[in-house]
Amino acid sequence: MRTLSELLRRFRDGAGTDLMFEDYYSALLSRTGAGAPSASEARRDFESVRRVVSRALIY
Repeated sequence: MRTLSELLRRFRDGAGTDLMFEDYYSALLSRTGAGAPSASEARRDFESVRRVVSRALIY
Protein backbone atom coordinates (compact mmCIF):
# COMPACT_ATOMS: atom_id res chain seq x y z
CA MET A 1 0.00 0.00 0.00
CA ARG A 2 2.91 2.32 0.72
CA THR A 3 4.15 1.99 -2.86
CA LEU A 4 0.72 2.88 -4.23
CA SER A 5 0.52 5.91 -1.94
CA GLU A 6 3.94 7.05 -3.09
CA LEU A 7 2.99 6.58 -6.74
CA LEU A 8 -0.22 8.57 -6.30
CA ARG A 9 1.68 11.32 -4.47
CA ARG A 10 4.14 11.61 -7.36
CA PHE A 11 1.28 11.87 -9.86
CA ARG A 12 -0.48 14.48 -7.76
CA ASP A 13 2.65 16.57 -7.30
CA GLY A 14 3.46 16.31 -10.99
CA ALA A 15 7.09 15.62 -10.17
CA GLY A 16 9.27 12.72 -11.11
CA THR A 17 7.49 11.65 -14.25
CA ASP A 18 10.72 10.60 -15.94
CA LEU A 19 12.01 9.05 -12.74
CA MET A 20 8.75 7.15 -12.37
CA PHE A 21 9.04 5.85 -15.92
CA GLU A 22 12.63 4.80 -15.35
CA ASP A 23 11.63 2.93 -12.20
CA TYR A 24 8.72 1.30 -14.02
CA TYR A 25 10.81 0.29 -17.03
CA SER A 26 13.70 -1.07 -14.99
CA ALA A 27 11.26 -3.16 -12.92
CA LEU A 28 9.60 -4.36 -16.11
CA LEU A 29 12.94 -5.39 -17.61
CA SER A 30 14.07 -7.18 -14.48
CA ARG A 31 10.82 -9.16 -14.27
CA THR A 32 10.34 -9.87 -17.97
CA GLY A 33 13.87 -10.40 -19.27
CA ALA A 34 13.84 -11.53 -22.90
CA GLY A 35 10.79 -10.41 -24.83
CA ALA A 36 10.31 -7.20 -22.85
CA PRO A 37 8.73 -4.28 -24.70
CA SER A 38 10.95 -1.56 -26.11
CA ALA A 39 11.33 1.69 -24.19
CA SER A 40 9.03 3.52 -26.62
CA GLU A 41 6.30 0.87 -26.25
CA ALA A 42 6.65 0.93 -22.47
CA ARG A 43 6.55 4.74 -22.42
CA ARG A 44 3.36 4.72 -24.51
CA ASP A 45 1.69 2.33 -22.06
CA PHE A 46 3.02 4.24 -19.05
CA GLU A 47 1.73 7.57 -20.38
CA SER A 48 -1.77 6.15 -20.96
CA VAL A 49 -1.94 4.90 -17.39
CA ARG A 50 -0.53 8.19 -16.10
CA ARG A 51 -3.27 10.17 -17.88
CA VAL A 52 -6.01 7.95 -16.44
CA VAL A 53 -4.60 8.19 -12.91
CA SER A 54 -4.22 11.96 -13.12
CA ARG A 55 -7.83 12.31 -14.29
CA ALA A 56 -8.99 10.06 -11.46
CA LEU A 57 -7.10 12.16 -8.91
CA ILE A 58 -8.90 15.28 -10.10
CA TYR A 59 -12.32 13.80 -9.33
